[in-house]
Amino acid sequence: MSSEQTKSKMPMLIAAFAVVIAVVAYFGINYPVSDDEAVGTISPAERYRGEQIESGDVVLGDESVAQFMQTDEFELLVNDEVFMEAISQEAFQAALANESFQAALADQNFQAALGNQNFQAALADQNFQAALGNQNFQAALADQNFQAALGDQNFQAALGDQNFQAALGDQNFQAALGDQNFQAALGDQNFQAALGDQNFQAALGDQNFQAALGDQNFQAALGDQNFQAALGDQNFQAALGDQNFLSAMSDQNFQAALGDQNFQAALSSQAARDALGSQAVRSALGSHAVRSALGNQAVRSALGNQAVRSALGSQAVRSALGSQAMGSALGNHAVRSALGDQAIRSALGNQAIRLALGSQATRSALGSQAIRSALGNQAIRSALGNQAVRSALGNQAVRSALGSQAIRSALGSQAMRSALGNQAMRSALRNQAAANALKSNLR
Repeated sequence: MSSEQTKSKMPMLIAAFAVVIAVVAYFGINYPVSDDEAVGTISPAERYRGEQIESGDVVLGDESVAQFMQTDEFELLVNDEVFMEAISQEAFQAALANESFQAALADQNFQAALGNQNFQAALADQNFQAALGNQNFQAALADQNFQAALGDQNFQAALGDQNFQAALGDQNFQAALGDQNFQAALGDQNFQAALGDQNFQAALGDQNFQAALGDQNFQAALGDQNFQAALGDQNFQAALGDQNFLSAMSDQNFQAALGDQNFQAALSSQAARDALGSQAVRSALGSHAVRSALGNQAVRSALGNQAVRSALGSQAVRSALGSQAMGSALGNHAVRSALGDQAIRSALGNQAIRLALGSQATRSALGSQAIRSALGNQAIRSALGNQAVRSALGNQAVRSALGSQAIRSALGSQAMRSALGNQAMRSALRNQAAANALKSNLR
């Protein structure tokens, strides 16, 4: 359909709606509910019931409107009880006077949506009707991305979902609809696919998710291609069904992370997306310390590092993130600061380090103040950049030694930290006998 044809059809559609509304009002006045029907206890609301509308019942000066009223499309509309009930609402009638709504009526996708049962059900929903009176929603209706979304089957299916309809009545959701990034996201295939996911639809009905929708960082994230791509990922959608993840979305630190380029870039990594499919990682997001860590610039910057992202693909690392010791460690300033160090980030790309994080002794060590303090030391960080040290941590004896209070205390010593900065000491750690000696002598 050309733009000229679309524009010419718009007044016809508006007039047709006005005609239907007038007929609804006519029958409401001339065939009022009897006193017997009106008096009594509250009972389920009855659908609109009206007489069959004939083209001769209404006299119009516009031939095109009269012609439209004789079409199959018009007949389907006026015989649809849900649709007729919806357009009898004041909010819908008021929306007809809005230019944005009128522009939407002229769009092919919107017109197609009117014939969809889910859309008609949404029109009859109080939340949807309330949203029609919202300026942001009206502005969204005029947006090409929103109109394109209306033509998508997933979006239409979402309109029939109670959670989505409830979200439409939420102020944060309505505010998000007025955001350009959100409107752009509506035009994205991944976002539209997400709308068809049950977890996403359920998330829309969650207060934490609705609160996130009202956050500028979240809205900015919706405009990011990496985030949009993540929305189309099964693991991300599954995470939306997890209460820990949803709870995190209402957290200011998590929202700040969503607005961070490094975090958004991390979402472009399949390893990071897969990590969201891990129960341990989701559980970690339920930790205040982990959420707080995401508010730290060094931690967010680390997520922009390829080695760190790759580490998220490791089962040992994911499991470690779900441990209480690791969660607590991330709440420590020295540990967060360490993540800003290139040697530490590089170390996370090492298989031996990842395996070490999967060890209970290593996780337990991270719960030690001495170990955390050691990570704040440049010599220790530099040592972790050394292949010999990394290999040593891949050794079961060394990892077991980290479970020793004596070892942990030693690492809290300036002398020990300085020794680890020595090349000879690092080389010695490669030796199996040296590793065993550490374990036996310092326990």
